[in-house]
Amino acid sequence: MDPTLHKVRQLIGMTGSSNVEEARSMALAACQMVLKHGLIISMPPKEGEAAQSVSPDDLDFPFHTTVGGGPTPRARTPAAPTSSSRPTPPPRATKAKASKKKGSHWESADKADKPVRLASKYPGRCKGCGKGYATGDTIYWRRGHGTCCDKCGPEPLGD
Repeated sequence: MDPTLHKVRQLIGMTGSSNVEEARSMALAACQMVLKHGLIISMPPKEGEAAQSVSPDDLDFPFHTTVGGGPTPRARTPAAPTSSSRPTPPPRATKAKASKKKGSHWESADKADKPVRLASKYPGRCKGCGKGYATGDTIYWRRGHGTCCDKCGPEPLGD
């Protein structure tokens, strides 16, 4: 038997090891040898079937063998950019560094405890009128106080 083929068979046999890292290493080494030497691995014929001879040209394999030896990857053509590509988002605003107050949680220097007007990420209910709002609606939000719809304004959230 060819020594290369024998080595690959041994490596494949050791992939059943109970040590996961050892099994991965052996599988990787076997794959590297198969690629380096241009070997073709096939399953043995089923009982009652005759063995078939297959030429490498008949296989749909992503490598081809060069005159100099081992396989080289086939060249891939880059995909052309599509017109439906997403626009680049605007740059994010930078925030001031947080400072730690003794006996308190982290507070950001630029975060005042005021209501913020924003587009809702989730559906919810207004604290002022009790009506529901949908995702994407303009709302007011204040940390620890909840949300209000655009019609009620920030007043129900307190000062």
